[in-house]
Amino acid sequence: MFFFFFFFVFYKNRIGVFVFEKKNMSKVEESSAVKLFRKYFTYIKDEDVPVLANWKYVAGEYTPLDLLMNPWWVWCETKVPKWISANAVSFTAATTMSLWTLCLACCVGTAEDTRIYSLISLLVMFFYQTADAVDGKHARRLNMTSPFGSMLDHGADSLTMFLISVLVMFSMSPDLEVSGWCLASVNWGLVTFFLAHWECRFEGHLVTGGVTESQFIGMSIFLPSIIFGQSVWDEYEWGVDIVSAITTIVAALIGLQAMYRVFTKFDFKEPLIQLTPVIVLNMIVYYMWTSGVYSASPKFAMGCIGMTYVITTLRWVIGNMANVELNIAHIFIPIVLLGVAVLFPVLLPALLLINVLLFIFVATDTTFRMCHGLKIPIILVKLEIE
Repeated sequence: MFFFFFFFVFYKNRIGVFVFEKKNMSKVEESSAVKLFRKYFTYIKDEDVPVLANWKYVAGEYTPLDLLMNPWWVWCETKVPKWISANAVSFTAATTMSLWTLCLACCVGTAEDTRIYSLISLLVMFFYQTADAVDGKHARRLNMTSPFGSMLDHGADSLTMFLISVLVMFSMSPDLEVSGWCLASVNWGLVTFFLAHWECRFEGHLVTGGVTESQFIGMSIFLPSIIFGQSVWDEYEWGVDIVSAITTIVAALIGLQAMYRVFTKFDFKEPLIQLTPVIVLNMIVYYMWTSGVYSASPKFAMGCIGMTYVITTLRWVIGNMANVELNIAHIFIPIVLLGVAVLFPVLLPALLLINVLLFIFVATDTTFRMCHGLKIPIILVKLEIE
């Protein structure tokens, strides 16, 4: 009920734009509270949308593993009907990942044998990995590449990067009570994904090499849980730390390489300013672990950490495509909220709900603005403007 109220309050006027403009009717004036909310959480404005018309798709270089997997991806793409859009493929994959993660959060802690959950997680992750590669091929085959499709792809990746980390952690520890190394590996994975889009802000292109490799590494971690059960990680706790330490170091090296490339090519001040939100976020995560806030409520703490990263990274994903100036003060709002919730841990469940609703708002608001401004045929918008 709260979600529908949230959607109605903030989208009544947005949907009305498409209907009222055709009938030469004026919009209903928004309240001051809605205007204030939009000021801080509108990631792209209507006047920024035309810039996206100049967007051009730039393919990344294939790694050896990409070349090995490409025949499978091409075959899968041929099985996607032409009447299904590439955006539908991306949305289906992200939704499947989200729903399965939610299911695990609610159910896996009470299960005696979690091997079936790990197997399904592996299959869901492989489905997402395949769909993530197929959607672009499908769009190009139909000659329907669009800036919205690219935004949806990278925006979904910012969410599923976090969800994949959670699925892997669930296979090791259903209650998410993990070691410091395990939390560090999740944190640095999210940092590295952010740094890829942070680097794109200055370089003008997104470095995509190694994505497939990291996805397969994540899938391989499910195998011990599938074969021996989750108890194998309890029996060999050192194995969790070794796997987590290796993934942490690899992710940190990739992130440090991105920072090295930017700081050696561009003025030091601006990149550092844009890096400040994630530096502060890392300090909060470290405090959560050392103060015991994380261990007191692992699921809510992990959810708040991940969704804060997702909301923050989305600023760069959308801002880079539309060449929108990033307001660091606005970016700090969800990070400050996380800091407050860490000081008062009873607020963590409420913050997680707020972050999820905020993500839904940003995704939906951006979709409406882009599809209306560029006349991209997403069915909900198309029905209103035609």
